[in-house]
Amino acid sequence: MRRDAIASLFLVLSSAPAFSQGPPLFGQPAPAFAVGGTPKQVLAGDLDRDGNPDLLGVVAGVGLSVRLGDGAGGFGAPTATDGVGASALGDFDGDGVLDVAFAAPDSTSASFRLGTGTGTFGAPVPLGGPFLLLSEVAAGDIDGDGDADVVASTFFLQAQILAWRNDAGSLVAAAGAPTNAAGTFLRLADLDEDGSQDAILITTGPAPALRTFLATGGGALALAFDLPFGLGANPAALGRGDVDGDGHCDAVVTVVTVSGPSGVEAVYKGDGVGQLSLVIPTIPMGVVLRSVDVADVDGDGVVDLVGARTFHGSGVLSALLGAGGGAFGAPIDSDVGVSPLPFALTDLDGNGHLDVLVGNTGSASVSVLQSQVADPTGISSFGTGTPGCSGTQGITATAPAAIGSQEFFVVTTGAPADSLGLLLFADAANVPGSDFFGIGVLAHLDFPTLTLLFPFDMRSDPHGYATGHVPVVADPALAGLVLFAQSWWFWESCPPSTFGLSASRGLTIVHQP
Repeated sequence: MRRDAIASLFLVLSSAPAFSQGPPLFGQPAPAFAVGGTPKQVLAGDLDRDGNPDLLGVVAGVGLSVRLGDGAGGFGAPTATDGVGASALGDFDGDGVLDVAFAAPDSTSASFRLGTGTGTFGAPVPLGGPFLLLSEVAAGDIDGDGDADVVASTFFLQAQILAWRNDAGSLVAAAGAPTNAAGTFLRLADLDEDGSQDAILITTGPAPALRTFLATGGGALALAFDLPFGLGANPAALGRGDVDGDGHCDAVVTVVTVSGPSGVEAVYKGDGVGQLSLVIPTIPMGVVLRSVDVADVDGDGVVDLVGARTFHGSGVLSALLGAGGGAFGAPIDSDVGVSPLPFALTDLDGNGHLDVLVGNTGSASVSVLQSQVADPTGISSFGTGTPGCSGTQGITATAPAAIGSQEFFVVTTGAPADSLGLLLFADAANVPGSDFFGIGVLAHLDFPTLTLLFPFDMRSDPHGYATGHVPVVADPALAGLVLFAQSWWFWESCPPSTFGLSASRGLTIVHQP
């Protein structure tokens, strides 16, 4: 971003007030769980394969603190694994249990630990070092073979982006790339839509920049895009997702400047081939998110900006609801702890709505914000399905199934990231569920008795939040018609069943006039 681009951002920002507006999105007061130190990172995943997302915090002086989830927003007693710094979850050995890759607390080496399936981890397996110095670690499929690979960034002297490809359960060093500056924020997403995840990196120093590194095969990453922010800019947070609804992954960056307003969220539009271009979003003046990501937290089918900040001396999680086309409304704030920063999006109770786990760096705790968004009229979920590695896959819809509606979308949470799934509609349900095909997947559509079966595509984002477009036929005679839906997913990494399939809960859809 050039200096004149930054100036333009400040000039065109909406003058809407920066105070909280709208109905509450999350339950208040938010329960908080002590983590024994400053949370540097918050993660969520189903470590013990019971269908309930668990809470993981990378905590200064503690290591990795784990609390097992109860499926209702509560968590058990903590267990700690020491010697763990910046972390990422993935099933590296293909046994269906999440493992953890991590930097050492001093950031000079990297290792991974295999999950035991009980919420604990085995002995560390070194990945290499010494490095100067590891800043962030991410896990995803960068070579297109379906296995979980590892990517890390360094932020001192000969800064580089590092990669380890998964070779039959072993993590093998792959060709990284120099970054020419300190890497501070790292995210993975399939920017060029070739089936392999790519890297988005913010570098800081005298010439801060936003860079993308595309997967080129064999786990290698190559610089594809390099856009300087300009003098006086201090990038403070990075998020990614499809901000404008065109099907391509975009990047969102919080930029703090040395003069003028204290910060701005800038959107970089993706083109589907790995390039990004600055677009100027409409965001209320004065809203400075210390951390940021892109997600549909109000369940209307339009993505929102979510981030932590301190407002009038209080720690809050802010949601700026999307209006489409890069426009966002005034923040809806939910109180959390002191100095909130890291957070994780997940569906704690499997109802199809996103919840948030927020790390409070000033109060040594993690706040749990559970969604208060209700299902639309005529929409309700049932059963358990067959969970994936993120836990039970919730399912809901973004709106009532109104006759003639072209804006009816079905949503699934907890899907594999950046993946294509199958959404099935039928006229017969099996509420308790049955493994009709003998493949270890609980079906909530009654295949032996159904007379109608309609397939639709679903596509998940980098967070595993999936949507499927289902236009409703404009026939008044269909008012009151009851159909049932379920989504099915294939996991090449972290297989949840014999053939690597998972299935969401079931969904009842009553068509509305």
